[in-house]
Amino acid sequence: MPKELMSITDDSRINVNPEMYDTYIKEALVYYKGNFPKVKYRPSIGNDGRHEYIKERPFNALNMTKAMCRRMASIIFGKTAEYSFENEQLGVFINDVFQQNRFNDNLQEKLEKAIATGGFAVRPYVENDEVKIAWCDADQFYPLESNSNEIKECCIASTTVKAGEEKNEYTYYTLLEFHQWQPDGTYTITNELYKSDNESTVGEQVPLDEVYDGLQDEVVFHNISRPLFAYFKMPSANNKVLRSPLGLGIVANNKDTLDNINYTHDAFMWDIRTGKRTVLAPAQQVVFDQNHKPAFDPDTDAFVAVNASPQDFKPQELNFDIRVEEFTQTINYWIAEFESGCGVSNGTFSFNPQSGLQTATQVISENSQTYQTRESILTSLDKCITDLATAIIEMALTPALFNNGETPLPANLLNSIDFGNIGLSIHHDDSVFVDANTQRDEDLKVVAAGIMSKKTFLMRNYGMSEDQAEQEIEQINKENAEKPMPAMTPLSQAMTSTDDDEGD
Repeated sequence: MPKELMSITDDSRINVNPEMYDTYIKEALVYYKGNFPKVKYRPSIGNDGRHEYIKERPFNALNMTKAMCRRMASIIFGKTAEYSFENEQLGVFINDVFQQNRFNDNLQEKLEKAIATGGFAVRPYVENDEVKIAWCDADQFYPLESNSNEIKECCIASTTVKAGEEKNEYTYYTLLEFHQWQPDGTYTITNELYKSDNESTVGEQVPLDEVYDGLQDEVVFHNISRPLFAYFKMPSANNKVLRSPLGLGIVANNKDTLDNINYTHDAFMWDIRTGKRTVLAPAQQVVFDQNHKPAFDPDTDAFVAVNASPQDFKPQELNFDIRVEEFTQTINYWIAEFESGCGVSNGTFSFNPQSGLQTATQVISENSQTYQTRESILTSLDKCITDLATAIIEMALTPALFNNGETPLPANLLNSIDFGNIGLSIHHDDSVFVDANTQRDEDLKVVAAGIMSKKTFLMRNYGMSEDQAEQEIEQINKENAEKPMPAMTPLSQAMTSTDDDEGD
């Protein structure tokens, strides 16, 4: 009988509380997308007390979740990040893989989403003898075995949708990829495919070749020391599902504040729409047909007909005061509370009616709350990058994955690499915290004073590794040594010239 699953977490191998996916990750994605239900209301006209008349309108939210995640991601990780290795051969290879896969560009994008949802996973794979990088969002990653420090085994889910012959008929395929350690020390990746006609269920297991031609049921890896995936986790403790190894995004603990921002912004926009200029006028003056010529501009919707004669009722203008100042102050109050809840400095965002949501652009102080939060998240991010680089190296040294068993890295590296510390240094762009030109000028003064080395100066201001800085200094010294000394005037000639001048 085929295996059947209602949800992915029903699989007995998956060791995680379903609440993380069904509540917190799902909820975070709603706020990140800004997909809120429409507002239902009773209009003034149409309710006679006997038949309730309900209308709907879009909910005009201020998507602070997206704005905050985008801003935090750009502050935390710059696309100019550089990677250097103690082993030059590893450095050339990993940097080439990263460049071919647009790693920095994709990482900032995935980090943005992870700040909302709590994390992401990334894994290497081999295609046409090239190492590729695949990304997994929080709702695709399921831990199997973990401890307080890391997740050692996982299931990665990906969904494919195929259209049927009938309109609005679809078939949903879910591929589950299980990464597991076996008792004999081998590492296996097991693939299972499930099929369903209902988007909300995983369905029953079907053969892999129904969608994926050539995909093996199981791949066994020998001589692997680390998992062939890397997981980034938001560093704050998960206070919603206490024993979960998964990270928690900024939505979970700020949902009420986000609701307050959205409700206030929606009320403000509705106030503007319903508070427009209105003129009450007798019905005869706003009837436009062959027998009635308009007494007012027919292109405006400001006039509302009332049941009165022109003799008894003169047009009256209704002016509604829109509470701009009150709404603006309230929105900014909740934004400040949201900033505090996310660990960024107050003033990062502001709202005004003229230009909407604004982002501060000034250089951020190194002792600010934003800086401390960035350092905390960078620690987790650097670990993820290091774990990914380690997995890439391990995969690149596995002959079975490549044609003719020729690996892109020489086999003799296997015994010389410490997979617990691959010697990776990551240089991040700190220009958002310190103005680059100001820092360089100040550092030049410190070097001239003799209290900073030239090597430190090059590493700090030009993103060089220690080896690169030493090579640069060596080249500078060599070039200076080769420069000819300025021509010197012989002392006797100089003295003769001086005597002649005095005689004159």
